[in-house]
Amino acid sequence: MLLLHPLASAAAASTASPFASIPARYRAAIAAEPWRGALEPAAECRAPVECEVTEGAIPAELRGTLFRIGAGRVRVGETPYGHWFDGDGWACALAFPGDGAPPRFRARYVETPRRRAQAAWRGEGMAARGAWTQRGDGSPLDNACRIATSPANTNLIYHAGRPARPATLTLPLPLPLPLPLPLPLLLPLPLPLPLLTLTLLLTLLTLTLT
Repeated sequence: MLLLHPLASAAAASTASPFASIPARYRAAIAAEPWRGALEPAAECRAPVECEVTEGAIPAELRGTLFRIGAGRVRVGETPYGHWFDGDGWACALAFPGDGAPPRFRARYVETPRRRAQAAWRGEGMAARGAWTQRGDGSPLDNACRIATSPANTNLIYHAGRPARPATLTLPLPLPLPLPLPLPLLLPLPLPLPLLTLTLLLTLLTLTLT
């Protein structure tokens, strides 16, 4: 087993409690069930931080970089996403230089159009609709005919010797759209996979017949 953690001297100095910026109701939930703390928004670490081996040893022949991606933020302020699959993409890298030297860690959020829109959002709730998350106040008026946005949290593409922007499947609809469209396509509700598949088949049939 190999256990690592960032060196205290290399991490950003801070005397503030990590719970200081967490809303009260989330602090209470974490106190009652500590595992919920793992769902709190992850911090960025853009400058490489050297890690310390606290248990085990790094093999001398281990050389390379491990890239991982997942949902790094599942709430914005007091407002949670409808599901953590809608969470903002957070990519991290653990680079092993070889010869048993300590690895270096970096992490940052994926700058998607949705994340930029959320940063500029001054309205109620979320700035954009996700697969399980509704926009604004969640009303049909705010969400009807809006395509779910991609959080880019599912996959990393390695291209030309470096990781490229994370790829998440999106299905843009052709414009102009023929009418009538299948009713589920106009619903402002998240669609389960079987219904989504049926909707796409009906859409293709509609396009074929018009």
